[in-house]
Amino acid sequence: MSAPVLLDDYRSRFALSPAEAAHALGICRASIYNLIGRGELRASKIGRSTRIPITEIERLAGIHHSGGAA
Repeated sequence: MSAPVLLDDYRSRFALSPAEAAHALGICRASIYNLIGRGELRASKIGRSTRIPITEIERLAGIHHSGGAA
């Protein structure tokens, strides 16, 4: 299954900011922080910045990739 067009824009990135994740998923930034707070979306702090792995965005969006090296 191919990734949605919005996620294609971020394909080369390992992680996204909450604003970028919200844009890719078509939801508001506050919803991203709510998902993180409820433990439904994994995120990491790097200094004062919050970053969300692209794999978490894909998981939340229901995008599945077949196994194998890219």
